[in-house]
Amino acid sequence: MVYPNPANQYVNVQYSLLSTSEVTINVVDVLGNVVEEAQFSAPSDLVQSHTLRVDDLESGLYFVTIQAGNSQVVKKIQVVN
Repeated sequence: MVYPNPANQYVNVQYSLLSTSEVTINVVDVLGNVVEEAQFSAPSDLVQSHTLRVDDLESGLYFVTIQAGNSQVVKKIQVVN
């Protein structure tokens, strides 16, 4: 889950893992450029939450990719500043 959407200051990313994993969360613009990135290790069996700042991004459409191990989820967000 990624919220709020649309966002103007930050987005919260919530997810859960089946096993402890290295997690990469990217915010990608429509041209495929990574504009924000976070990498960390996260434990399993708990709902995890991570906050990314988006107030320095131009208004527009972005994609949030969450990758843990071989799994990847992509969510679309709108940034309005």
